[in-house]
Amino acid sequence: MWLNVDIPTKKVTIHEDDCSYIPKGNSRYKKLNGLLRDGGWLHLKNREEALLEYEHNYREYERGYCFTCDTSAK
Repeated sequence: MWLNVDIPTKKVTIHEDDCSYIPKGNSRYKKLNGLLRDGGWLHLKNREEALLEYEHNYREYERGYCFTCDTSAK
């Protein structure tokens, strides 16, 4: 599972490992498995771990849904 943390919009979205929205590498302002100025993509073992990360560290952020891979959004 991937947790997309977007700092400018204060939004966090969970993605499945095979989601087409997951970038192949770092960008200038977002990093894979870390955070930069605009946020980053954090890899976690499963959905439960991703939700715990959200609750513990990003509770004030909006929870977004990926309409491509998030089955709870459908």
